[in-house]
Amino acid sequence: MSKIKDAQMNVILDEATKLFFEKSITNVTMSDIASEIGVGEATLYRYFGKKQNLVIKVAERLSSNLLEKYFSFSNDKNGYENIKEFYEAYLKIFIDNKSYYAFVYSLDAYLHNESQLNLDLYNVNIKKFKDLFISSYQKGIEDKSLKDDIDLNLFYRTTAISLLSFCKKLAIEDILIEDKDSNQQLEIKQLIDLFLFRIKQ
Repeated sequence: MSKIKDAQMNVILDEATKLFFEKSITNVTMSDIASEIGVGEATLYRYFGKKQNLVIKVAERLSSNLLEKYFSFSNDKNGYENIKEFYEAYLKIFIDNKSYYAFVYSLDAYLHNESQLNLDLYNVNIKKFKDLFISSYQKGIEDKSLKDDIDLNLFYRTTAISLLSFCKKLAIEDILIEDKDSNQQLEIKQLIDLFLFRIKQ
């Protein structure tokens, strides 16, 4: 793909991401995105074929960006410190860009209602989160900073899904209702502390 086409695709993805964050996936049409960019709707279909492909491309790019920005850990730290950073990355994302979790919430609903989607690259990116967790935990077993009586696959699935689901719930609640008694960041931190208490050696 030429540099010009790459640049135009990035503009489309940027605008689509912005609109998906603001309005949710189902409430945004290809026409909306084209109108915001100032191009014909046919241009979007030429690049992506259909809205579903554009949605998946946005999700792929977001997951790649999150991995690079929030999940790059130092080799100088022990396994426990890396796992702690892994969980705390969820909180940092919530603080920096709460709308991401609202997007994931709408993405889950969208994918549930769509069929025949090519999720290969998206799933590859999602697996990278698990691989990072597993390798960090194994490092913690070796340096004796983490307990070795954990089923890593089960623990990752349970804690990562719980944390992601909780962040999505809080992000949606923040949009729908205003709870003045809620301290969302502290609530997420307490959940993380529970996970860490279970595994710290």
